[in-house]
Amino acid sequence: MLIGGCKSCNNDPRIDVDVSEIPFEVNIQRLDKDVFEKNPDSLLQEIPALRKKYGAFFDVYCRDIINMQSANDTALAVGLKNFITNPDISEIHKETQKTYPELTFLEKDLTDAFKRFKHHFPDSNPPTVVADFSGFNYAVFTDHSTLAIGLEFFLGEKSIYYEMLAWPKYVVRNMNKASLPATAVKGWALNTFENKEDQKTLLDNMIFNGKILYLLDALLPETHDSLIIAYKNAQLEWCKTNESFVWGHLLENKLLYSTDHNVLNKYTSEGPFTPGLPRESPARIGEFTGWMIVKKYMSENPQLTIAQLMAEKDAQKILAASKYKPKK
Repeated sequence: MLIGGCKSCNNDPRIDVDVSEIPFEVNIQRLDKDVFEKNPDSLLQEIPALRKKYGAFFDVYCRDIINMQSANDTALAVGLKNFITNPDISEIHKETQKTYPELTFLEKDLTDAFKRFKHHFPDSNPPTVVADFSGFNYAVFTDHSTLAIGLEFFLGEKSIYYEMLAWPKYVVRNMNKASLPATAVKGWALNTFENKEDQKTLLDNMIFNGKILYLLDALLPETHDSLIIAYKNAQLEWCKTNESFVWGHLLENKLLYSTDHNVLNKYTSEGPFTPGLPRESPARIGEFTGWMIVKKYMSENPQLTIAQLMAEKDAQKILAASKYKPKK
């Protein structure tokens, strides 16, 4: 899906790679259809077939995603029946089917993304991709082998259901079809690489998130930067225009090495804007700055691979080697 922007135009050989010979293809399994299209009164007989098709993930879906804490299959069948026949759930599910009768566009994007991941990490095993209906519990759920996507989280920011849930605009603005590939790949990448023990300071968090965004650049090279970082275009432009100002703010207030959770949340958590900065600023400004530092680091060190970047745990080393100093 060409959404705008072209990372390969930067002539970075780590991003502009040929993956046409890598034998891999994503075929999204439609658990959202397979569960809801069953006869509610025959679910007990259908459970073995669902287990056979989806393996251990079917029980993960029931237990961890839709919270069916069932002692046996009989109780599970009753719980599933109540879930799929709930009038509100059924109505929202029908809307997801109207919006996503097929997922060819997503299969194409994820195929390319995971081929690229295989290029950079040859020993990796791409996940099985499952589309599900989570009852607004998880937009993306990952385990060691499965990437599950809750389609009800991508109905468009004007969806009446998000309004009924009273979700703020800064949350729903990215709940649309265009955001789906980057959101899914980011969720999977966070699960693959996250190690919270390495993220003690604000700088640690900034660099970790910057590495994830750089990886997304490499995996989704035709996706616009605004979708990679989940900003509006105007917010991304504000960040670019005020990059030096933000960096100066972080330095002057001696925030980079803070371990205060309030500070970390202030600069890395979601919200309408970053507290302490102009209201035009987006939230997660530390994430954007970390991204810029990592980009500069990789530009200054062209011999480094993406695998080496993701393996580097020393945020201070990355900052120093990046020679990051945005122009005023």
